[in-house]
Amino acid sequence: MSGFNGRRGIPSSAGETAADAGHPEIIAILKRKIEEEGPLPFRDYMTICLYHPEFGYYRREETKIGRDGDFYTSSNLGSVMGEIIAGELLAYAVSVPAGRPVEFVEFGGGTGRLARHVLDALRSRSPERYASVSITAIESSAYHRALQRETLREHADRLRFLTEAEWLAEPAGGGVFAVANELADAMPVHRVRCRDGRLELGAVGWDDRTGFTERWLPLGEGHPAAMHLGREGIRLAHGQQAEVNLGAGEWITRTAGRIRSGRLLLVDYGDTAGELYASHRMNGTLMCYRRHIADDNPYAAAGRKDITAHVDFTACMRAAWAAGWTVARYETQREFLVRGGILGRLVEHAGRDPFSPEAKANRAIRQLLISDGMSELFKVLTLEREESRIRD
Repeated sequence: MSGFNGRRGIPSSAGETAADAGHPEIIAILKRKIEEEGPLPFRDYMTICLYHPEFGYYRREETKIGRDGDFYTSSNLGSVMGEIIAGELLAYAVSVPAGRPVEFVEFGGGTGRLARHVLDALRSRSPERYASVSITAIESSAYHRALQRETLREHADRLRFLTEAEWLAEPAGGGVFAVANELADAMPVHRVRCRDGRLELGAVGWDDRTGFTERWLPLGEGHPAAMHLGREGIRLAHGQQAEVNLGAGEWITRTAGRIRSGRLLLVDYGDTAGELYASHRMNGTLMCYRRHIADDNPYAAAGRKDITAHVDFTACMRAAWAAGWTVARYETQREFLVRGGILGRLVEHAGRDPFSPEAKANRAIRQLLISDGMSELFKVLTLEREESRIRD
């Protein structure tokens, strides 16, 4: 499956096999919770499947990214993405007053490959700027911390690991350059639908014969998901389903409070609200990934596969504005890469050896730019905050 950028896989309509049964502890936890409390809001179901402290998909010591995992990210297609982000970091570092250090922060860095590509490129291009940069990896998973520590061992003298709560507890600081690559798409979402002009909330029930069942409950006007849709002026068509990701905006608000001045790059697949909630998207955007096979059934193989939904970048921008940030750019990943000079990285070569370094580099660039249209589906939101805006 090399060549796919981001959480990509082969669409599956064959269903799950016995080998892909759900994680037994996750199923037991969910079943018990449903029996005690009744139908579980989908957001709670997704939270347990992905983030249960001991058994959740992102918490277990299992490979998730790359050939032996469930999906690829851009860092699996060579180092170009990291090198271009390094250019953004260098441009920002030049704007920071002399003598002030720069803190490079990565949220949910997975294996650490993207951070390594960024830092390797920065060290190569500007050793003096690299020497002034500290590295903070925001990571709550012990398994992924270990992977990142190994991947970033050449930068270990300036690397520290913190949970988000630990980082937020520190005094607000300036000179922060932060990156969140494919973070928001995995935040738990509410599922909603419209029936006869009324909104309903997606929930999960349990049947001893068939397992998890999809339930739809009345959605009151005071529910956060309904209030969000109302604020944004979003009206769903009859029968239309959609996802509401409240966590992304909340995360931006929290993060903004910690960064006195700096720049934040949010890289993910998604679109503006007008596109995500358009009537042609009748089934929403929820997708699952397991062994590089994509499906839209979050109830099969519960706890054993990734569950994602497209990011509402309109909501992200509104949260940023409300927190006093400026939206510097909102662009497709293709536009971001071209602006960063990716086309100039193509190398002429004889073409006789498809496995030569030059051929591999060119192939990675083509995959980043044109593979399955993912470079258009992925967006890069660049947020900025200047020190003077805090003092005013």
